[in-house]
Amino acid sequence: MKRAAIETLVIVAAILFVAPVALIYIESLKPDAEIVKFESVLPKDPARGVRENFQYVLGTPEEIPIFRWLGNSVLISSSITLLVLTVDSLAAYALARLRLPGGRLVFAAVIATMMVPGQILLVPVYLILNRLHWIDSPLALIVPAGEYHASRIYTLQTGMSKRTIRHGRLLEQHADWVWTVIDPVPPGTDGSSA
Repeated sequence: MKRAAIETLVIVAAILFVAPVALIYIESLKPDAEIVKFESVLPKDPARGVRENFQYVLGTPEEIPIFRWLGNSVLISSSITLLVLTVDSLAAYALARLRLPGGRLVFAAVIATMMVPGQILLVPVYLILNRLHWIDSPLALIVPAGEYHASRIYTLQTGMSKRTIRHGRLLEQHADWVWTVIDPVPPGTDGSSA
């Protein structure tokens, strides 16, 4: 009985989350006049809406460069993901597994900088990016977004058992086609910066 109530609650929540996306798609199939003058949820003439909306957006790349926007989004998000996976995973591994002198102090400094609100750092980061001549370039979005993930990965690395590390090393020795450093994406993180 309790399981059925939970499943019903999950289904209702899923519908509530999917409904706005479905409504946006349905609205995109309506012509402008039909959107302004709301009569029904479903479009009366979806073919006309496709002609007016989709052909306009996809047919005028000089006015609406949607494929360039998509390419920029893919470039920036994948670059940030690669930056976080390489640099932050290596830093977290060094902080968690190697007993370096001052390692705890470095980790405390990383945590302390995370406590500073991002709004306070806007002007200094802008001045640094301006001095590097990175304004209006993808680097201005990629490099600052790659920070602060080392502490999250560190927390996961410290909980990893020595046996898991030994098995990972064994896998690395025998599978030369695998490029990893123990686990480039630790469990619980998906490589995103959220």
